[in-house]
Amino acid sequence: MRIRAEPYIISGERPVLVRKRTRLMVSASVVLIFIGLTLSNAFVLAQGRTADSAQPVPSASVQHVITIVMENEEYSQVIGNPSAPYENALAANFTLLTEYYAIRHPSLPNYLAMVSGSTQDVSSDCLPSQCSTNASSIVDLLQSHGLTWKEYAESMPTNCSQTVSSDGLYWPKHDPFVYFSSITGNSGSGQTSAYCDSHVVSLAQFWTDLNANALPNYSFITPNICDDAHSCSLSTGDTWLSTVVPRIESSQEFSSTVLFVTYDESATSDVSGFGSAHGGHIPCIVVSPFVNRGYQSTVLYSHYSLLATTESLLGLGNLGKNDATAQLMSDVFGGHIVFALTPPTISVRPTTIRVGRSAILSTKTSFAGGASPYACQWLKESPSATGFSDLGSPFTTGCTPSSKPSLTLTSRVLTTSGTWSFELRVNDSASATIVSAPVTVTVKSVLSRTTVSCSPTSVPAASSKTITCKARVTGYLPTGTVSWSQSGTGSVSFVPTFRCACCTLIRGGCSVILTGVKSGKVIMTATYMGDSSNQGSSRTAKLTITNAPTTTTTTTTNTSTTSITSTQSGSLQGLVVRLGLNVTRMTSGATLEVTVSDYNPSSVALNFSKGSGWAVDGLATGWCPSLNLPVGIAVFQGRYTSANVSQATPLRIFPKVICPMVIRYITGYLFQPMSDNATVLPGSGETPMMAEVAVSGTYGTTGSGLDQLTPFSHGTYTVVAGDEWGNLAFAYFVVAS
Repeated sequence: MRIRAEPYIISGERPVLVRKRTRLMVSASVVLIFIGLTLSNAFVLAQGRTADSAQPVPSASVQHVITIVMENEEYSQVIGNPSAPYENALAANFTLLTEYYAIRHPSLPNYLAMVSGSTQDVSSDCLPSQCSTNASSIVDLLQSHGLTWKEYAESMPTNCSQTVSSDGLYWPKHDPFVYFSSITGNSGSGQTSAYCDSHVVSLAQFWTDLNANALPNYSFITPNICDDAHSCSLSTGDTWLSTVVPRIESSQEFSSTVLFVTYDESATSDVSGFGSAHGGHIPCIVVSPFVNRGYQSTVLYSHYSLLATTESLLGLGNLGKNDATAQLMSDVFGGHIVFALTPPTISVRPTTIRVGRSAILSTKTSFAGGASPYACQWLKESPSATGFSDLGSPFTTGCTPSSKPSLTLTSRVLTTSGTWSFELRVNDSASATIVSAPVTVTVKSVLSRTTVSCSPTSVPAASSKTITCKARVTGYLPTGTVSWSQSGTGSVSFVPTFRCACCTLIRGGCSVILTGVKSGKVIMTATYMGDSSNQGSSRTAKLTITNAPTTTTTTTTNTSTTSITSTQSGSLQGLVVRLGLNVTRMTSGATLEVTVSDYNPSSVALNFSKGSGWAVDGLATGWCPSLNLPVGIAVFQGRYTSANVSQATPLRIFPKVICPMVIRYITGYLFQPMSDNATVLPGSGETPMMAEVAVSGTYGTTGSGLDQLTPFSHGTYTVVAGDEWGNLAFAYFVVAS
């Protein structure tokens, strides 16, 4: 839940925290005027005051809020319209909210939203007898804090009236308080109570209270259906405002008053909005000695923001509805009122992923209050940590009350399996700090698959012929160790290079070299021990070597390998680049599994010096360049062939990181016959010239560091595999909805 802190009032040079208010503290007013206007060209300024009169001096604190609601005009029909000269002068002299939106159509849901943080599932202009509610409202908060309130309704025939007046000027749909049974004392029967009669009163009572300096802490003013411009012209409403607002400005209460001028909704044809607000774009003018004079705010606000700001100004807390997460109007008040920082709310999706996959941190609701400039910092807690630490560096760009920072969590961050926690911390220039509630993402270990192949699989008895056994572990670029063991009636020896019966995975594979097979059968068993990313994923695979005169091969695995549904190869200088995709059609955001290798189809070994003939930019099999692997892949948006791919720009499917320059020490490769195994020169021992790459269905959109990733959009994509001698292979897949 968002904790709404009370505001600071600037007095002199230092902000002072306004504590919980009581009746004895009431001396200042916040006037919130909601206008649904239709105004005349001519207007009269009461008591000779104009909208650009001398700047008032604010008092030490805000004590009163007044809300005036007008009717049914959109922003573009009021601001800049010569038919509303008073409102335009008011907007120019005080503060104009240029991105303020109503909640929905028609009128009544907006009025209910202004005072209760919800439309209460009302979608029509029903009467109280048809749609009363027992929900809580701002009145409940005011009462619990010992503060006062009144609704002032023009042309209301009797106090707490719940029906349309006989002259048609008063309509309950513009008076939200008569819909709450806790106020009227009934559930739509139309009966009144002494409580309602004393709090829902005529507009004439407002002038009495104002002149007696006895305004309640919260006032809600409803013009009649003509003066609010609902059934009369825009200029009529403008004239009415010109007779009301100046009297408030000239009162003794105004030095502690904030005034908002806006509309209940726009014209019914305007359904613009943001979030849940689709009642149209409407003007809202803030008139107060506390606001920035001549300021135009571009922050997105709605009726829920109005309620949230009122609650904060009066120190009420919130109702736990849409007001609890609405944007506070903190930019409106400049240095006069500084709202205490309130935390953002963040989310992460998905909340459960496999090792190597990505998740996205995003901000659901931004922070509010505080003093600019701000600095934001993502925080992380790894599965083995006992506290949060900084994730990257603090950032100021995109760290404002109107921004919603996001971050893609790649495997550079999510390095191990387990539950990770994340927070967003905000600091302001007044040394205040606020931290969001944490969110978690669970990283599950990859269930790896282990296969074994040996070549040759049949040798003469007591032969000293060399046998190479290779283990292949599939998963997301698994690392760790493979342990070898032998059983059966025969036996083999490891050559001196591999005195230990183990090998370390390089890009998912490793090999051992055997010799000295005696008569009988030898069963070679490879057990993948796993690592921090693949704990508990040990698998065993077996392959039998015989010394029979005929060549037989038997391979068993614990599970079937991924089938390759699209394969194409290219050949140059005797080598073949082999490329396979697990699918040819996928949905946006899905993962593509790619297999690529350099294969020697010849019956003799091929020796190649290190090449530099990469025919396509961006070929790689992971974050770093290919290191000791002379083959890589690149992904392009669109369909390309060897004729035009060199002119295309590949998508960045791997994050940019600083990599060790191991590749510069390589002088060449000795490819074994009919194999993708090669000895990296200088050196000894064979390494698979093969990689299995998981492409997460996203590509990087920032320069370096922690990438912001964008999912593949719909269309055709080209996967190109190539080696450093210029061999290429092409495969294609389609991203569909």
